[in-house]
Amino acid sequence: MRQYRCAAKAHGRTCAKPAYVVANPVDAYVEREFLAAAGNREIIEVVSIPAIDHSGEIAELEDEVRELAGQLCKLRGPAADAVGGMLQSRSDRLERLRAAPIVSARTKRIRTGVDHAEKWASAESADRHQMLLHAGVRVEVGQTTRGARDVEGRLSFTIGDLCPSVAEVSRSRRAGRS
Repeated sequence: MRQYRCAAKAHGRTCAKPAYVVANPVDAYVEREFLAAAGNREIIEVVSIPAIDHSGEIAELEDEVRELAGQLCKLRGPAADAVGGMLQSRSDRLERLRAAPIVSARTKRIRTGVDHAEKWASAESADRHQMLLHAGVRVEVGQTTRGARDVEGRLSFTIGDLCPSVAEVSRSRRAGRS
C-alpha cells in the first residue's frame, strides 16, 4: 500500500508528529482539486528566446582587422593576397554584425489549444506529477485526530498562478486553513 509521509526532514526541518497517509485518497483528492481549479484553462507554453548581442564578436573582429591591416602593408605577392582575402572576409562579417540589431532576451507565451483536463486525461503518472509541479500545486496533510479516518478532512490544496491574469487559487476542506 503506497503512502505519503511528512517531508519535513528532507527540507531540513523537524516534525514533532510525522504523519503518514494512504496515497490513493490523496491522489484522488489532488486530481479532483487540480482539475476543478485548472482543468478548463488552456495550457500556455513559455518559450525562452535568448538575447542576440554580437558585441563580443565585433570587438574580436575589430582587433583581427587591425592586426591583418598592419600585416598587409608589410607583405607582397601571394602572402599579401592571402592576408587581403582574410581582411576582406573579416571586414564583411564585421559590417554584417554591426548592422544586426541587439535584441534582449525575452519569453514568449504560446497558446497550445489544449487545456489541463485534456492533457491530464492522456498523461502518464510521471507527466501528471510534472504538471502538478509546474502548476505550483502544494498539498498539505494535517495531523490525524484519534480515531479519525477522514483523510480528505486533513488535506489542503493550493495551486500557483497558471497565467498572469489568474490569482492564486486556494482550496481547503479543513476549517481554519488558508
